[in-house]
Amino acid sequence: MSMIGRLAAIDERAQEELRRDPDRFKDRLAWWDETGTRLSHMISLEKMWQAIHFMLTGVPWGGEGPLSHAVMGGEAVGIDFGYGPAGFLKPTLVRAVSAALADVDVEAFKKRFSPAAMEAEMIYPNGVWERDRATLPDELAHYFKLLVTFYRDVASRGDGVLLWIS
Repeated sequence: MSMIGRLAAIDERAQEELRRDPDRFKDRLAWWDETGTRLSHMISLEKMWQAIHFMLTGVPWGGEGPLSHAVMGGEAVGIDFGYGPAGFLKPTLVRAVSAALADVDVEAFKKRFSPAAMEAEMIYPNGVWERDRATLPDELAHYFKLLVTFYRDVASRGDGVLLWIS
């Protein structure tokens, strides 16, 4: 089974629903996952979530500053898709993440790709970084661009973000 990184924008009404009834909110997110529904306010980083986090922060887990929250951050909430609790970013943190991501040039991001470091840190999905080193920088850049656009759009609306692994 694959570990897929997902992010969804949640407006103020959805944030209230999340606080009031996390299980109902989880059911709605599970439906999105199961049906493959692509909503304008939800993105999937597929299996590249930890690699993007590592390339932004230099560490496999956690980190400092707004970039450490872009993929794997936020306040833990009562929703678990089997790989730990989902994280919630308040609108103020979403704006900070968006601004920090906007400062990262795509070519500079691609240069952060280090197959040896990623293998040594066991960045998910393990075992692919050396083998696919010719194609992975462009694939990672594709997901990075999706992430930048997502945060820019969510920040402009003043929404929060929910992050989870399914």
